[in-house]
Amino acid sequence: MFHRVTVVLLCTALTACGTANGSGGGACKDMRPYARVVFDGIMLPGPTVPHGLLTSPARVRVIHYLKGNGPAIVRVETGSRHDPDGAVRGGEGIAPRAGERWRIYTQGRSQPYPTSVCAGSTRIGAR
Repeated sequence: MFHRVTVVLLCTALTACGTANGSGGGACKDMRPYARVVFDGIMLPGPTVPHGLLTSPARVRVIHYLKGNGPAIVRVETGSRHDPDGAVRGGEGIAPRAGERWRIYTQGRSQPYPTSVCAGSTRIGAR
């Protein structure tokens, strides 16, 4: 038996979400100054959707905190998730893959931290 899978494209960094570096271009207002927590981290392996994008919540090993503090491993929301019916959903957020380094900006107070490219989160460095 086959399950129907619906794929909704992630908001791309060059359309409504602004620029790929999270600088707040396009429809985004620069939210980086309002972040409560900012950290650099490496995305850890976990469940994925097609093309290897990690689903929410994704685990991140924190390299260092630039603002705020917290544990060595945190969870962040991504732009992808699996619904109970097996459908794949996408939306505004981030599109990380395991092993990538990201700078995460969040206004959240608890995990999983909400974030997006509009919040300023961006992939950093080479894989």
